[in-house]
Amino acid sequence: MISDSHGQITAEVAVRKIVPGLNSGNLQVVVYDLSYERVYFAFGHVTPENKRIDAYLRPFIMMDLK
Repeated sequence: MISDSHGQITAEVAVRKIVPGLNSGNLQVVVYDLSYERVYFAFGHVTPENKRIDAYLRPFIMMDLK
């Protein structure tokens, strides 16, 4: 629950708790952490069996911008 993180919301909390609860982001999801100069992103995927996996359900990739 997001209220458990009140006052302590970080990019990682957003990726793990907030984004999946929104059920939004079928093509891509991007979360910027400007304090630590990082970006987290995930992309949607279509399997060879034509099954769609939304971006918010896929693993996020973290990229350090420093």
